[in-house]
Amino acid sequence: MAFNSSTISVGSTTKKSHFDQLLNNTIDLKRENTTINGEKTFASATVFSASATFNSTVRASSIISRTSTASIGLGTAWLGQSSTASVVILKTKMIEIGDWDMDATDFVYVAHGLMSTKIRSYSCLVRQDADTGYYVFPFHETVQNVVAGGIAIRAADPSVFKCWRVGGGSFDSILFDETPYNRGWIIVWYVE
Repeated sequence: MAFNSSTISVGSTTKKSHFDQLLNNTIDLKRENTTINGEKTFASATVFSASATFNSTVRASSIISRTSTASIGLGTAWLGQSSTASVVILKTKMIEIGDWDMDATDFVYVAHGLMSTKIRSYSCLVRQDADTGYYVFPFHETVQNVVAGGIAIRAADPSVFKCWRVGGGSFDSILFDETPYNRGWIIVWYVE
């Protein structure tokens, strides 16, 4: 029997030892607690939908979540039991802007429901009434190279974003005046 990372060929020369070798290199991960003994290297995506106990070193190119007390390799860095390194988990939240007649109204406030100190980045995607054009704020006019619209966390009330457009700019137009119509989305990256 010969096998690589994606195929297994079984023929008349297949021996029980070949199956044993394959099974020794296969971990059946079900939706239950898993204990892994001995050194293992995960070369592709591995998901534990329940807890996994590692009683030895684990090598992985990236780790989404970690509660293990054993050493864990993260890229070229090693996180040990007494390591001061930490893994930051960025979460994503998508918020609808909702109605916004950009031709008549300079700005809207959109509540984000997060502590502003936990927000690491954000972006705003605005769409035309015909749903054929999408623009990321801040948006720069191509001719004048000036900002035509933007987004910021409101200083006077950090629980909301302020999305705005410049009067006379690209968004002060009948192409952006439809209501009721979700004008677009704000994508927020944050930590807990």
